[in-house]
Amino acid sequence: MDKRIILKNTILFIVMISFIVIFKSIFGEENVLIGVTSLTAMLMFLGRDLSLSPLKYTLRFVGINVTMGIGAFLANQNMWLAIPINFTIMFFLSYSFVYNLQKPIYLPFSLQYLFIVSTPISIEQLPMRLLALVTGGVLIMVLQVLLNKRKMTKAGGKLLENLCEMLIQQIDCLLEDKKAELLKQQIAADLSTIRRMIYEKREEDFYLTEQGSVQLNLSSALEQLYLLLGKEESKALPQDFLNEVKHCLEVAKRVIKKEIEVGEYKKCLEYMLEVYQHLGAEAGMPLYMIKTLGFLEESLLELVNLKKERYNLVGKIAHVSEYYQGVRTRHKGLKEHSLKFSYAMRMGVAISIGAFIMDGLQLSEGRWILFTILSVMVPIYDMMGPKIKDRLFATLVGAISVVLLFSVFTQPIIRTVILLLSGYINSYIKKYRYSTILVTLSAVGSAALSSRGAEVLSITRIFMVGVGVIIAWVISRFLFTYKLEDESRDLDCFYQLTLKEMLIEIEKVIEKKGDGQHFKNLFIRTTLIEESLKQNKQLLNQGQQTIKPKRMLVNSLYELYRWLEHHEMTVQDKKILHKDLQMLLEGDKSKKYNILEQVKKQIPLMENMKDKLVLSSVLQIAYDIEL
Repeated sequence: MDKRIILKNTILFIVMISFIVIFKSIFGEENVLIGVTSLTAMLMFLGRDLSLSPLKYTLRFVGINVTMGIGAFLANQNMWLAIPINFTIMFFLSYSFVYNLQKPIYLPFSLQYLFIVSTPISIEQLPMRLLALVTGGVLIMVLQVLLNKRKMTKAGGKLLENLCEMLIQQIDCLLEDKKAELLKQQIAADLSTIRRMIYEKREEDFYLTEQGSVQLNLSSALEQLYLLLGKEESKALPQDFLNEVKHCLEVAKRVIKKEIEVGEYKKCLEYMLEVYQHLGAEAGMPLYMIKTLGFLEESLLELVNLKKERYNLVGKIAHVSEYYQGVRTRHKGLKEHSLKFSYAMRMGVAISIGAFIMDGLQLSEGRWILFTILSVMVPIYDMMGPKIKDRLFATLVGAISVVLLFSVFTQPIIRTVILLLSGYINSYIKKYRYSTILVTLSAVGSAALSSRGAEVLSITRIFMVGVGVIIAWVISRFLFTYKLEDESRDLDCFYQLTLKEMLIEIEKVIEKKGDGQHFKNLFIRTTLIEESLKQNKQLLNQGQQTIKPKRMLVNSLYELYRWLEHHEMTVQDKKILHKDLQMLLEGDKSKKYNILEQVKKQIPLMENMKDKLVLSSVLQIAYDIEL
């Protein structure tokens, strides 16, 4: 194992233990688990960049924590009052932190509520608990500001450099007739990573920062080159042409690293434009690549001209479009068949039932019913079976392990060392099945140190986990069930709506009435939808053939939009483009051949190379679009 990983995990473990000890010393034993969940939230949210609006998110997290604290206190006063309170809070947490196009992050908040609702306190202890919850909410954002403030600058810039380098390697593979599957997978992964970073760092879930917009433009140009180089026709490109493209990418990488001026890249592109000025529609691939290299030049100019003080500025000239608001509301709205609503309903009902059983039967270890429900109940029903099997296996193995270990080692100090070691080893375990074994060992062992024997607690835990599994499975199976097929259907529909709106926005930008922020949101959204669809199709054992051509289509649409946004066209050329777009929007398959033939005839008649490039985009869109 890498020494750096061992050192990193060891330091992190020491910091985590120290944090929990300090938190306990300040807020007391009854609030130590708030420290645990606050730490979990702090680390989990580092994967999201929330540093653009620190005050807004601080108030949001503090408000959620305080509401949970008051709600849990009231729920503990009366088991009948607890039913609507538990349902409402768990519904809200599950609905708020489950996302259609991002990984869910409900775990720390939901777990925190279950911790505090299963650890009752007196009215005198309530102020300290609320203060602990406020502190936890504030600390999440303190760590965000400290570690994520320059995340996009550092990580985004590095990703763009790596993408240039990998594209250069992709061209080398083409020249040497070598396969590059692993390389292509890494390129796709890096593109997805940078899009997610940009998507997360938006204001009002709509407005991109100026730095985000520039990095998005660069990533789009690089992705289009990646897709073009991956097409079969690229194998037939002349070596001289591929070497010119490679040289442009080498220069672009150095511009991104700020080693040379963008003028050097401009020289490379001007040379290619001069050499290949004669190209017509029959040129196909070379024309598309030159067009994309031109788009890359504009993006590099934006990068170079962007001042540091403007990195996080957000242009709010345009309002959040009615369409974007409408689609966003419809897609994640309170619908019986939606992912967010169905999961929130199931979780709210299941936790309410589990808590009622715990209170009604006065089960001292009943909290494990609640923790099991939260653990095995997932947003998509198809994923639940493996979770249940892993949970039952891990509970059984963990319980047996703690009984055996505590039978051999009876001294409290040795038992404590065993628990600490299990926690440390868990930092290296990534698979849920095996990490839960160590969690079970720690939980049963910790309780056995101060109460009944490990044997009794192990049997109790197995029983409680079994009850939790039954509740979670019955609710998920018969109430608001949401399957992979449902999600794929919803995503497919959402994707088609997004593509259609992108075509409409291109029509608008021809007359300089387009909304750049809206179009960029649509573009990023296609990446996230395709990523989700790809994962679903893999799980459903379906092919990915529907994904690749659409990726090419989306990038062609984005390039065309950006080109029209920054360049003027003659009145005649605008009419031609309008007519072609209208035929595409009508979706008449019989007209597709006409579009292709018309555009092929129009390209050679264009005197300006830039206008040729615009129509080459339309030609590519017509080829790729699914009419």
